[in-house]
Amino acid sequence: MYSMLLPLDLLHSFLTVITVGSMSRACRSLGRTQAAVSLQIQRLEDLSGGKLIERRTRPLQTTPRGELVLQHARDMLEMNAAFVARLKDDEVSGSLRVGIPNDFATRFLPRVLAAFVRSHPGISLEVESDISDRLSARFSDGELDLVLAIRGQHGWDRPSRVWHDPLVWIGQRAAIAKKARSHRPQSPLSLVTYPEGCGYRRRMLTALERNEIAHRIAYTSLDLSGLSVAVENGLGITALAKHTLPTPLKSLILTDSPLPPLEQVEIGLLCKEESLSPRALNTLRDSFIEAMDSRLFQT
Repeated sequence: MYSMLLPLDLLHSFLTVITVGSMSRACRSLGRTQAAVSLQIQRLEDLSGGKLIERRTRPLQTTPRGELVLQHARDMLEMNAAFVARLKDDEVSGSLRVGIPNDFATRFLPRVLAAFVRSHPGISLEVESDISDRLSARFSDGELDLVLAIRGQHGWDRPSRVWHDPLVWIGQRAAIAKKARSHRPQSPLSLVTYPEGCGYRRRMLTALERNEIAHRIAYTSLDLSGLSVAVENGLGITALAKHTLPTPLKSLILTDSPLPPLEQVEIGLLCKEESLSPRALNTLRDSFIEAMDSRLFQT
């Protein structure tokens, strides 16, 4: 009946290799030797019917077949985590208020939350999406129980977990070439960005100002899909965290461009110490950590 089974341990190793971008870092994360991980990837390629990784690229990238298997790996590991959580504790109940940055809310956390709600029907969630500075402020004011946020200028107080993610420039190369061809030496670079208070925006503007690159804000939106459409249509360039990029924007990463390097972002999980539903909060916190660990290499 089942002609091909893809074991979860192989999918997990494959996902880790692609997430961290190198075989050696994946081995450290998995606690396995490079030979063992290589054999797992080879076995998964045999079962999948073709090559999954472009090994000549740095960081390592997926082949078209590998991209399909990568998405399947994420889906299956999330389903497995949700089912295990349900087996561990099927009676957790309560109400929680959660805050998520716009790009994380759009990219992958809805699936995490949906799986969590299915596994824990006794927990009621109120989810808000906004820029990180506002979410952090609301958390400090006691209005939210759990917040995933980009570190702002004032930092955090004892986050439950911190991840790091590189910022990358995104855009049509023509948007940069147009400025280079301009007869005006200070022709400004057009930017697409989140509103004031966004950590990505702050780092992007700081890098340009430090390198004395003239720029202007051409488009502002609170919605990642709005930014994506603007960038795809050449309205300007932007900077986003690498692991939250929508698929259409991955091909628009501006490598080998004259743009200055960007400071990486710190992503913190803020969890209320005292909650009306402590068991529910701890369960959701663990689900967020597992979801983030499967996508970002913790440093």
